[in-house]
Amino acid sequence: MGTLQDLRYALRALGKSPGFTALAVLTLGLGIGANVAIFSAVDAVLFRPLAVHDPERLVRVYATDDKGQDLFNHSYLVYADYRDGATAFSGLAAFADAEAVHLSTGGMPERLTGAAVSGNFFDVLGARAGLGRLLRPDDDRVAGAHPVLVVSDRLWRTRFGSDPKAVGSVVRLNGKPFTVVGVAPRGFTGVNLDSLPDVWVPMSMANEALPELADNHILTGRNLSFLDIVGRLKPDVSIARAQAELDGIAKRRAASEPADRQDPMARVLPASSFAVGPDARLQARRISWLLFGCASLVLLIACADAAGLLLVRAERRRREMGVRLALGATRIRIARQLLVESLVLAGLAGVLGVFFAVWGSDLLARAMPEDLPVPLGASSPILDLRVLAFAAAAACASALIFGMAPAWRAAATELVPALKGEASWTGRRRFTLKDALVGGQIALTAILLVAAGLLTRTLARQASVEPGFSPSGKLEASIDLARQGYTEKTGAAFYAAVLEKIRGLPGVRSAVLARTTPVQSAGMRVTVTIDGFHPPNDQPPAVDLDVVTPGFFETLGGSLLLGRDFDARDRGDSNAVAIVNEAMARKFWPGQNPIGRRVRDIGPGDVGAEVIGVARDVRMRSLREPALPMLFVPLSQFYLPRMTVLLRSNGEPGALARSVAHAVGQLDAGLPLFHVRTLSDKLGNSLGQERLLATLISTFGALALLLAASGLYGVVSYATQMRTREFGIRLALGARAADVRGIVLGHGARIAAIGLALGLATAALASRILTALLYGISPLDPVSYAGAAALLLATVLAASLLPARRACRVDPMTTLRSE
Repeated sequence: MGTLQDLRYALRALGKSPGFTALAVLTLGLGIGANVAIFSAVDAVLFRPLAVHDPERLVRVYATDDKGQDLFNHSYLVYADYRDGATAFSGLAAFADAEAVHLSTGGMPERLTGAAVSGNFFDVLGARAGLGRLLRPDDDRVAGAHPVLVVSDRLWRTRFGSDPKAVGSVVRLNGKPFTVVGVAPRGFTGVNLDSLPDVWVPMSMANEALPELADNHILTGRNLSFLDIVGRLKPDVSIARAQAELDGIAKRRAASEPADRQDPMARVLPASSFAVGPDARLQARRISWLLFGCASLVLLIACADAAGLLLVRAERRRREMGVRLALGATRIRIARQLLVESLVLAGLAGVLGVFFAVWGSDLLARAMPEDLPVPLGASSPILDLRVLAFAAAAACASALIFGMAPAWRAAATELVPALKGEASWTGRRRFTLKDALVGGQIALTAILLVAAGLLTRTLARQASVEPGFSPSGKLEASIDLARQGYTEKTGAAFYAAVLEKIRGLPGVRSAVLARTTPVQSAGMRVTVTIDGFHPPNDQPPAVDLDVVTPGFFETLGGSLLLGRDFDARDRGDSNAVAIVNEAMARKFWPGQNPIGRRVRDIGPGDVGAEVIGVARDVRMRSLREPALPMLFVPLSQFYLPRMTVLLRSNGEPGALARSVAHAVGQLDAGLPLFHVRTLSDKLGNSLGQERLLATLISTFGALALLLAASGLYGVVSYATQMRTREFGIRLALGARAADVRGIVLGHGARIAAIGLALGLATAALASRILTALLYGISPLDPVSYAGAAALLLATVLAASLLPARRACRVDPMTTLRSE
């Protein structure tokens, strides 16, 4: 009964102060909304368990080196050894789930993400079909015998229109008929959050799903390591025991193999800890914690702002509190009443914050770059019960944070002064709780502003890097012939026809093919043997490899520094040739002319090639990295089924996208183009992570600055109001308006100086967390710190000016007459 009475009283009290209520709810709503939006994005990486049955019993089994540090994939035969020999698992499944497939449901094929999985994959994860059935071990008995597939709930809703008749229908996967046997459960992500397949096929159909690997004996060879392994431990089995058993299997296998064909050892790790792949895991967690931490700082600042508002309101309600004490109310009762008011404010702010989060998450999804390590595809929906529970928890925690101090302060009200209406704060040099709260806001804001400055300057530095080519006027579109059944002969003929058609389009100056175009993190890397070069560790050197057609360097906007380009002389039946970049020439032939030198063991068959040219360095993988040693070979001698058309236009290249698609469609109407984009857009997207982080942290910093400014304005304004009598007397005794203005501005400056010093010192200690995200600047970059300090000081001055001007306009005669 007492709680309901407190709630009714709180609603009436807040209703009588609509301005205060709206400001407090808006302030807290912004902070809670930012946290909810970021929580939904990083939940899967930091907090949420895998969306499978009993995820704590799931483990990942990686291949590893002798030191157990680097983690790799397995071959199918190694998986079979573990599956058949281990007893620690109730099930051990294999999968390759980041494979591109072409799926047609009767119209134009669409390029999607597919997975080839062992028949027990869904059983091991404990998944149940959303519709139809999932894959079973019987589907994985005989290679090529069971062309069936399962589609994701997302694909079923978008491509099949949620039609139950989709189960049993026949679709074409990579040009071959497959029967849809079921739909995966809604929200199913498997165990890899950074790869969310649209279709799953049994491992027995791997040759059809992964045609580019078919010649490598996917299911019968030990040299092709392309599989991940996931296992479910038996109830009484620990990870240590499973590790010991797999070690024994690996050692027995090694004893029967020649020394030059040793399979790697195994490493067993919790599946929940590696839901993001080993290569991206640390970066994903680092970025996730950074975003979550910055959003939390904004919420703390909002709480401090709300606490300041409540303290000012409590000062104005001192007489009310005094009367309640005089009538017999206990101090605990008064504190409880004010805490209930805080909970009401936080509840309203939580509702508003969810609306802000829905809007913010949409913006975040649109701004997320493709290569961001944080897997947004696995993010928790804002209206998911888990996210709503977080919003409620954030609101309750906020209520306690910003409500405790005002409640304690009000409960400690002195009865007699309160009944007389005397102010509780009259000392002109006293550093009050409100001052401390604002100083804390300024300190936290300084941390955010420094982080924003560091990341913004990183973006600027990286954007100013010379990539080694001209991106303007270039368009690219990728083609994958392997999934359309082309052979090397028919594929080569198709590529020749495509180039001829595209070169004849109006506005096209030149067109070429390349396996890799800048700037993209993925690419081919091969180990080679270089005549005359003896590696210091006896390990063959690794270089990046690109397959191109004649005219690539001219079309890209780069240049050849020595030798010649590829041309009609470089046929498939002629001597193999190659072009190296400057970085490769410097590393392997320092101070020498590389023309005429030979590079051996390039690709299958240990092909050797003669160097015929040296190309200018181009940053192919990243603007952060200098050009790496790179080898270019002609498509006519090193055929690949997946290539990218790169064209140079006379005008706006984006306008040619439809013409290029039409030209390709005339040759093969069932061949989908993908990654159709201008090179300028691609170069801009390569800065997507840096741009997103700089934008988000700057937004948090701007929001924090606004909240800190409003908090400082409130404190200085209230302090000025409390000293109106003093200022009137000063002016009556001859003080100048400038003197009074200086007193008010000095009050704000003292608060700002303490908060700024604390904030900059903390930022200097914490900025090393950002080291891995920075480029070209130090974590102690003086420009970033000076910029943050200048912006904060300017804000402090602006927030203090209006109260200072009001103080200067106090009428001394009015003040004296009131005495």
